[in-house]
Amino acid sequence: MEPIVLDVRSGGGTVNNDGIFNDVITVISRIPKQYSGWETVSYKGKRYHLHGGIRTNHFICLNNPIS
Repeated sequence: MEPIVLDVRSGGGTVNNDGIFNDVITVISRIPKQYSGWETVSYKGKRYHLHGGIRTNHFICLNNPIS
């Protein structure tokens, strides 16, 4: 699987009409781990559910880690 570029969000913002988030902290590149119907990525020692990719950039929210 190829690495994807994704936004790291604080989780407290919203998305504008143009599909850009207003709470992006940084942009990273990761290889997602595939599960049945969803994907995760690791960031700073924690795992996060990967969202977006259709109408918005791929993103994770730091206020909602899986582990």
